[in-house]
Amino acid sequence: MKHIDDTNKEEINKINIHDSFYDGFQYDYESRTIKLCCENYYLKKTFTFIFHNVILFEMQSCTFWGTGNRIRYISITDDPSFVGQYQELHQKEETWIKNSCLDQGIVYMPIEIQINSGDMLYLLCESVDFFEKDLDVEESRKRRETSITKNWIE
Repeated sequence: MKHIDDTNKEEINKINIHDSFYDGFQYDYESRTIKLCCENYYLKKTFTFIFHNVILFEMQSCTFWGTGNRIRYISITDDPSFVGQYQELHQKEETWIKNSCLDQGIVYMPIEIQINSGDMLYLLCESVDFFEKDLDVEESRKRRETSITKNWIE
């Protein structure tokens, strides 16, 4: 496991999950965590991210470049439109901010994950735990064929 926070946030940019299959993520409101898993058949690895103290996440699903569910990259971002809206809120609505998670002196990391469809997942979180393990390709393919998400539709 690798723990990443503001002190070593550039480690995010070194994680290679390119072409890993992505099926979605789980958000737990009470603990403010997001869990994202992806599998890479070329590297024969499973990658799991647990994002802690998530105060913002935003996902677009417009398939700008066509359909696809493989990750292009994960990185720290300085996209001003993403982070800027919370900086503006902090300046305009000081009464809302007082005693909120934005007023606790925590440094949050802005992270983006791009999918090969052109879609983006943006997160603002305090830290990330990153896990990597070997992938049993056959077991993974069988699981994907009988995925719980397919059962949701039926």
